[in-house]
Amino acid sequence: MGKLAIDPVLITYVSDSVPEQKTAKTLGLFNFFGMASSVVAPWLTGYIGDVTGSQVLAFYIGSILLIAAAVFFFFVIYLRSKKESHA
Repeated sequence: MGKLAIDPVLITYVSDSVPEQKTAKTLGLFNFFGMASSVVAPWLTGYIGDVTGSQVLAFYIGSILLIAAAVFFFFVIYLRSKKESHA
């Protein structure tokens, strides 16, 4: 589940979650954090590899962050659908 595979889903979700007049600003902020992680992640992975002598820990950290983000995303969708069903 790489960035290219999940980005269209996230961009659509973000676009649908904000008022139309705030879409550009919200997508700009979304893109900023996405690109910031593209700069920080390789450096951090290399640093972890240098300190520990192995990049296995960096892989586990990345996997845990991906799983946590997916759980959080589905939790937000669940709460949003529950709120809309009560409205």
